[in-house]
Amino acid sequence: VFFGCSSSHREYDVFVMTVTNIFVLIVLFIVCWTWRCVIILNWATAESWRHNPILCATVVTLFNVLLIPLVTSYLRCVFTKSCVHESKAARQYFLGRPLSASSDIFDVDREEVAPLSAQSLDLESGGGGTSREREVLSADDEDVPLSQAFGLQYILDRASQLRVIERGGDGLPRVCETCRIVKPDRAHHCSVCGRCVLRMDHHCPWVNNCVGHANHKYFMLFLFWTFVELTFTGAAQLTRVAPCFGFGVRINSVCDQELLLNGIICISLDISVTGMLLLHIFLVLKNKTTLEMFQRRTPTSGRFPYDVGRRKNFESIFGPRPWLWLVPTRAGCQSDGVHWDTNTWMNVGDDESGPPPALSSGPGRPTSQAVGVPDPS
Repeated sequence: VFFGCSSSHREYDVFVMTVTNIFVLIVLFIVCWTWRCVIILNWATAESWRHNPILCATVVTLFNVLLIPLVTSYLRCVFTKSCVHESKAARQYFLGRPLSASSDIFDVDREEVAPLSAQSLDLESGGGGTSREREVLSADDEDVPLSQAFGLQYILDRASQLRVIERGGDGLPRVCETCRIVKPDRAHHCSVCGRCVLRMDHHCPWVNNCVGHANHKYFMLFLFWTFVELTFTGAAQLTRVAPCFGFGVRINSVCDQELLLNGIICISLDISVTGMLLLHIFLVLKNKTTLEMFQRRTPTSGRFPYDVGRRKNFESIFGPRPWLWLVPTRAGCQSDGVHWDTNTWMNVGDDESGPPPALSSGPGRPTSQAVGVPDPS
């Protein structure tokens, strides 16, 4: 489902999603082909077992053991969604149902969302009618902007109630006209997926999915286990591939040609994956996403506002239990993708009059420090 897109845009998005599905098949093909080269063509052959059965058994066992968390992390990263529509914690951020949604999973119960108040806001004050009237207008009229459908004051009040601290370039709460929501902090709309993604890092074509709050750990573990597997594979293949680089050596057998090609590809992928892994480890320790790395912010101090220390930054992705850090599971991860700890005051708008209100203690919220939220009034 692609929300709020014209037919031409939907056709383009379907094309993009189809192409990225091909990338997923390419990754799975490389995994299967590498398994064939390492196991069937090299270390599980009768000749190899006859010369050194203990070494062959060790290589075959380790390769398959390392392959399990790699494939599990990859598949979970592919199939785990971080969009706001599938998050219970983000339901209260909806202002109206998505524009083109026909599935019941996108029908937000307005009584459950609990509007700020039942009083009417007259048109002169920018209210645009009662909350129920604004709901009907936003659900039925796709051409009406949120500021008109709900009223600017209502959006400001809702953002204040939800304790949203990030603002757009105009100093107003960030909203998504397509998903019809007040954007949670660190959430962004993905034009490829057609949805807002919680703590969006980037859209990765190799997993055909957005890397965000729910699958960021799986993405990191996929990079890590891919690095380990490719390094191990390169070392295991070295005994067979290295002689092929000797001067005057001819590669006569098709098997040697395939092993040589697989070795070159594995080494090349290992180099690129290593660079990407180091970059994302750096970002995790800073509690930054790829998008936030390129965004300009205006905090009152030089420190990134979501940087609460390397240990806590790391645990916000991998959880507080060290024995589960390398396991592709989110058991123990406490963040809901909506609320985030901060380390300092944050200038999120142009209104700096008066001190910002203190934030209440709760999951993912600071208990001793506050974040500035401009008074919508």
